Amino acid sequence: MKMHTIFSLLCFLFWGTADLFYKKSNNNKDKYSDLKTAIIVGIVMGIYATGYMIVKHINIFNNLLDVVKYLPVSLCYILSMYIGYKGLKYIELSISSPVQNTSGVITSLLLLLFFKETLPPMAYYAFILIFIGIVGVSILEKKDNKVAKLSKKTTILAIVFPIVYCLIDGLGTFLDAIYLDKFEIISEDIALIAYEYTFLIFAVIGIIYLKHKKEKITVFKEKNMWCASILETIGQFFYVYAMSGNSTVNASIVGSYCILSMILSSIFLKEKLPLKKYICLFIAIIGIVMLAILDLWYNHYNRWYKMSDNNQKTSSKGIFDEIEEEEARLGINNIKTEKKDEPDYLLIVLFVVMIVVLMFSNSFFQNVFSDSSPGGGAGIALIIFGPFVAAIAVISIVGFLVALCANISTNSKKEKENTIESNQETKEENNN
Repeated sequence: MKMHTIFSLLCFLFWGTADLFYKKSNNNKDKYSDLKTAIIVGIVMGIYATGYMIVKHINIFNNLLDVVKYLPVSLCYILSMYIGYKGLKYIELSISSPVQNTSGVITSLLLLLFFKETLPPMAYYAFILIFIGIVGVSILEKKDNKVAKLSKKTTILAIVFPIVYCLIDGLGTFLDAIYLDKFEIISEDIALIAYEYTFLIFAVIGIIYLKHKKEKITVFKEKNMWCASILETIGQFFYVYAMSGNSTVNASIVGSYCILSMILSSIFLKEKLPLKKYICLFIAIIGIVMLAILDLWYNHYNRWYKMSDNNQKTSSKGIFDEIEEEEARLGINNIKTEKKDEPDYLLIVLFVVMIVVLMFSNSFFQNVFSDSSPGGGAGIALIIFGPFVAAIAVISIVGFLVALCANISTNSKKEKENTIESNQETKEENNN
């Protein structure tokens, strides 16, 4: 279960970075730019799905029924993505993405409502923080939109497209949680391949449509679109596995990737974000970090297991403890079960958190020091929030280093213990 949180954070990173390239490749002058983007994504996903099948030795023709079963989920995702690409003609990604990404929290709330799950109280606070942060950013962007004095038609479409995307994508994520986690209708591998091949079919239909319209296809010259598609596809791999376990929590983490895209846009595209947006982003980041650490903490110390048919929890003992008890019962205690060392997942989470916090801090100070407006707002922001942001950055670095040192110390102790045990076993064998 712990790996699912890592997968959700990796998906958060790849999709957030993909957003940056979508923004760079946005072309309002091209009538079919939305369809061309979808075609490139479909081609990349089709190539990846083929390679994945070869490496994993999966014969999709033996699982065509599962592909058909997964079709509602695939169509929800493809339709929502196409609507998202189309919406970029009327509104910038930095404005639409925060509204779209509220689908993650909506999905989590639907799962809590329909499956009546119980989570720690801190998890609910984290959901609220993420929702406040994302909605806060979208409200601020909407105000900026009014200041820009866009046409009435553009303003309406700018509001409609992100909302429709949010609803359809939220439905797809909800269905994905049912298919992969709650009822385990199909496996993660088949879900991944089914979705990506469905997207490939959509891409082929799109190419035929453009040929029919006698539109010049120049998709192979769009470097930014290809980069975005590759990152989108890699993120999709981690997304499928993230949603196959504890989907209620992971849906909110994955659905907040717009936060990373806005931070990256501020760093690489030199987009200036006002102080209010930084506050909203920081609130959402706190919620994401809370969910990630809570999920790992409870999985590591409490070992959440699935409920049995009579709604009673299984034993809290680990699988190796059960094996040892069974061996003792059968009288085969001399057989030793080797436990494989698991990676320190908390260390991985702290590393990801440190990277995101450092990027956020860099973006904040970069914007503050480059703001030369006469109101003195930059100086006030630096005095009030500068020490706080710097402290969080230092804490994230120190936290990661402390965890790293502790991990190294623990591993060295284990190695010494293993060496002592092996020496003792060698002495006993020699004496015998």
